[in-house]
Amino acid sequence: MIAMADNHGLSVQSSTPSQEAADVGGVDLRIVFPSGLPRNPSHNPEYSDDVEAALEMQHVHDDMLASRSELEKKVLMPISDPTLVPVAANIREAALRFMSHLTQLMNLPPNTWFQTVTLFDIYCLSMPEGPPIEQLPATCIALVKLLQKMDCAAASPTQADLSPLGDYMGEWLETLGHLVQPTTNRTIANVELSLLQVLNWQLDMPTVESWMSMFCARINILTQSAFIASFNWIWEQSICYARMILIKQALSPTHPPIQMATGLIALGCVSARLIPVATIRPLKVCARTWDQSFAESQPGGTIPECVLTEAQSQQVLQLLHVSTRANLEEIQDACRVLVPCMKEAYVSILQMHGHSSSPVYHSVI
Repeated sequence: MIAMADNHGLSVQSSTPSQEAADVGGVDLRIVFPSGLPRNPSHNPEYSDDVEAALEMQHVHDDMLASRSELEKKVLMPISDPTLVPVAANIREAALRFMSHLTQLMNLPPNTWFQTVTLFDIYCLSMPEGPPIEQLPATCIALVKLLQKMDCAAASPTQADLSPLGDYMGEWLETLGHLVQPTTNRTIANVELSLLQVLNWQLDMPTVESWMSMFCARINILTQSAFIASFNWIWEQSICYARMILIKQALSPTHPPIQMATGLIALGCVSARLIPVATIRPLKVCARTWDQSFAESQPGGTIPECVLTEAQSQQVLQLLHVSTRANLEEIQDACRVLVPCMKEAYVSILQMHGHSSSPVYHSVI
């Protein structure tokens, strides 16, 4: 069995609300847009000069979102062939947990793991007959080392000998009947080159984490940080759910990272009591089924009650349109896809921690 760290647990502890969150009822989102947030996100809003400068400074302006979205589509398009052979779910999960351990061991930023997931899935689905299992330990190490080379702030030396760590995963794969090549530094170097060629030397891919970072940054800029406490909480909870979901669910061209990030932020707004759950219900899903499904994905199994007025919650919804560049139908569809995944993730979290149920729901407001 592979000894690997697992830091994918979801915290259900109470978040201490700040004064900004407590006073959210008095916030008017039109402080940024004098005429109100635009209802049609397909047209760029007229940002003030200060807002435009802030979006540019944090690299989250509209053109950047459009560029990253196009890159994501371009990368995912070649792997939409249904005949491609995906890696077995148990092997993929073991590989992701192994790479999670490596990123921590090499003192890489937490977002590196999300990069490994995206690149690993793209690499595996880009191989006509699936990835070579005999080189999988070397592949995991090579991928993390490539990302380490991109991270100038990494404290660990790039030349660190990680090859012995591949033996643990190799032994586990052999118990499943696979023949595994010895993991040597030469093998790792060869696999690094193969990875770069298959990935077309493009390692800076959009991930669920990077999309959520951009969306939350845009929201904080557009509202002058009026909701910063709420969205910090939304971010923390969404990241935990995202990790649990990605462990079980491989990257899919039909459900790209931007869709998952959009759904997580929107559903997080419901959990943070900023919008009613009915607002993001897909039209083809009955209200009772939707409410039940959402409740089953939440601590305590309850539906948070929105504390804002209808006009204020509509402004939050319009804010989601502008920050994610997704219309209402796209936001609802993202939530439809994500809710069952969140339910499974939450069940896994409870099982992992040995709980059959959770305490009361914890509000941020």
